[in-house]
Amino acid sequence: MIGKRVWALATFVSIGGMTFGLDTGCIGAITLMPDFIDHFGTLSPFLQGFVVASILLPASLFAGLSGPISDRISRKKTISLGAGVFALGNAMQCAGPNLAAFIAGRILAGAGEGLFLSSLTVYALEISPTSIRGRVAAIVQLQIVVGVLVGYLTAFGSIRFTGKIASLSWRLPFALQILLSLALCIGSPFIPYSPRWLNDKGRKEEASAVLDWLHYDLPSAEAEKAEIMAASASASHKGSASLRELFVPGARGPLALGVGLMAAQQLSGIDAVLYFSPLLFRNAGLTGPTASVLAGGATAAVNLVMSIIAQAFMDRIGRRTLILAGGSLITLEMALIGALYSSRTDSKAALWTIVALIICFTATFASTWAVSIKIYSSEIQPARTRAAATSMAQAANQLVNFGVALITPQFLAASRSGPYWFFAACTLLATVIAWAVMPELRGLSLESASKAFEDRLVVFRKKRERIISYLTRQPITASCSPRPSIELAALNQSSANMSQSPSTIKSTGVASSATSIVEA
Repeated sequence: MIGKRVWALATFVSIGGMTFGLDTGCIGAITLMPDFIDHFGTLSPFLQGFVVASILLPASLFAGLSGPISDRISRKKTISLGAGVFALGNAMQCAGPNLAAFIAGRILAGAGEGLFLSSLTVYALEISPTSIRGRVAAIVQLQIVVGVLVGYLTAFGSIRFTGKIASLSWRLPFALQILLSLALCIGSPFIPYSPRWLNDKGRKEEASAVLDWLHYDLPSAEAEKAEIMAASASASHKGSASLRELFVPGARGPLALGVGLMAAQQLSGIDAVLYFSPLLFRNAGLTGPTASVLAGGATAAVNLVMSIIAQAFMDRIGRRTLILAGGSLITLEMALIGALYSSRTDSKAALWTIVALIICFTATFASTWAVSIKIYSSEIQPARTRAAATSMAQAANQLVNFGVALITPQFLAASRSGPYWFFAACTLLATVIAWAVMPELRGLSLESASKAFEDRLVVFRKKRERIISYLTRQPITASCSPRPSIELAALNQSSANMSQSPSTIKSTGVASSATSIVEA
């Protein structure tokens, strides 16, 4: 059956996602543990945010570098290298003789995390056939969520350690991350190369052999195998894609959307909830470190259940549908929490409603934005720049995550409602933009996905020109528009196709002119 080996490989590399989730799930609780405070001292809101966020800035930097690196040395070697660096950083945190060494360990772990995290998704996408691509790529996010839950549960159990083993309360979670990342580091060199990476390097016989080993030799997959081999033929002699190529016509549009979506994912507030849920629940009236950590664990459990459901339906419901529906619900939930805090009521009913809404937000995010945005931002990229563009999108995600993690404790100290209103506004803006420019990619091969995005831009720009024409009361002509005449002609040619799905605009003129429009 096609996909069995694909599932196995994706499950193995997604161990990296679990290690990332472990840190996300435990670090907020660790900073509140009595022995951690005894060892490092009481942390101010700024310092607490900095300790949590210090892993994210180097992760952003090295995520931006991981694309060119993985294009040069391969996806699997980049994963192995990143996992090894991540293990070393966690060893420094586990030892933690002082706060400076602890933060240095988090910075080093962030460098490793940035190297392997975007490569996991790219590898999973590039080994997967279209029919199961969404579910396979969703395994990475599912393992992240599993790691978050394990992190919460580990912190909930270890916080009870006292006496001679009290220091294990905060060291144990880092020890678990060391073991997992070492397994990924040692095992990754033994998995197959990505067949699309091999093909792009001109190693076509090896690429064909890997595809056959992954069961692309079955009749149902032969057509897709031929498309893969043909799509990369023109690029196989060009070497690795450079960062400059991300900004050339045809690549910068998908890059901008991918970066924007991955940044918006963090601006929804998800990691503020996951990192600081003990603090959020304490603000909502749950007192004591055990109660707040347990509530955080319940949130992580909901996150896992909804991620499993999302993974099962990823190839049945469109990515666009999930992103738009999820954005609408997240906006509503964050606005309701902000409104309840703004009302300044401290009734038990209001506080428990806030707790319920935080859990509902987590469920909504896990079932929509968590998986679909990460997959979509990679799917829309052209084959040649996919790794580099995905790494840039992951870098944007980590950079925004750094800012959110750094300011959340201070933001909450200044205003209990402010962060939620901010997250609601950012999510609403992202949802509107997504509605305007996102095509649906479900059921399309990776080789066809970038073309669907180009077609969507044709439709979007035609509508934009019509709005400008209506507002200015002037027809769209070369004399009143700064756009070149060739683009105006292309827009006029596309008007007959406005009622069609963006991915099905195939008429002569539109298909050939989409590239010229993207080049604007």
